[in-house]
Amino acid sequence: MINSGQIVDPKPSSKTDLVGLRLIAVYRFTKAIILTFLWYSFIKGVDYHAESSVISLAHQLRINPDNKIFQWMIIKLSGLETSTIQTAGYGILVYAGFLYVESIGLWFNYFWAKYLVIIGTGILIPWEIRLVYKHPNLTAWFLLIGNIMIVAFVVRVIRKQKAFK
Repeated sequence: MINSGQIVDPKPSSKTDLVGLRLIAVYRFTKAIILTFLWYSFIKGVDYHAESSVISLAHQLRINPDNKIFQWMIIKLSGLETSTIQTAGYGILVYAGFLYVESIGLWFNYFWAKYLVIIGTGILIPWEIRLVYKHPNLTAWFLLIGNIMIVAFVVRVIRKQKAFK
């Protein structure tokens, strides 16, 4: 069915499916906003010294630069050139753009957005499994289980709609 020039699913999802897809869309959109903000803060703060860039980012985000995570970042970034840091920043922006497209598509229940979620989230699962295996912690487990649940839910919604056809 064509709706305003976009192809949408022929059968509207059940109310619970639609609510679930919209919750995923809000989560992805929020993540994209945060990544965009981090990109802007990061690129704006990048100068010739990676250590001062990380400290600048910590101040912009109102985070204590003596935090263990930021100390670790200073150690890891101290040998990188500014161009390398900027390239990583633009990679973050591209990923945020992908999340914006994905979340808007999910909100309006476009079929292509569901496939973007499966591919975009499914690609990350092997790295998350590796992370859980090498560095098991609660955050890694939370990300892995959450992403598996998102992929499983979207696959179930697609199968339900295909069964309708």
